[in-house]
Amino acid sequence: MKNKSKLLNVIFRILVMLTFISGMLYIIRFVSLANAPAVMTSDEYLSACRSWTYYFFVYLIMTAACTVLSVLTVIKGGNKLSGAVRTAVLLFAAVSDVLSLKYVTLFRGYEDAVEAARAVDSLGDKGKLFIIMSFIGAMLLFFLVISSVYSLAVSMKHDELDEALGKKHEPQDKQQG
Repeated sequence: MKNKSKLLNVIFRILVMLTFISGMLYIIRFVSLANAPAVMTSDEYLSACRSWTYYFFVYLIMTAACTVLSVLTVIKGGNKLSGAVRTAVLLFAAVSDVLSLKYVTLFRGYEDAVEAARAVDSLGDKGKLFIIMSFIGAMLLFFLVISSVYSLAVSMKHDELDEALGKKHEPQDKQQG
């Protein structure tokens, strides 16, 4: 039972790291779009916008999966306080992604660069706010990555210690029997 909980924790921690990487790629690709119109044709720019949305969708799915796994690790016996904070951060990221979904999909629906530019300009403050919130959620994952690296390092150290102690105590048990 304990091994399943440990395995779930390791999978969760690795997924958090991968989600952070996908979130950073999502942000970096968006920032690169800011300079892209100056060096790209309109078709290339529309293609770049569409490809950026793929990064968003991968990040959205990974964030949702991390949120579910975070809840499961807390239920399976993890630290309740840190698990609640971690789940709250992941929930913020996932909810902000879902809220920005409508606005991100605007980048996919146009064949003409002028129409796409008008649509982006018409996002309004609400759409821009939701997209910025999704960026903030991706950046907050940095702290979860740090805690994940720490958790995995401590877990590995405990495993090595348990293994060393287990081997050391085996001969003594045999001597007594």
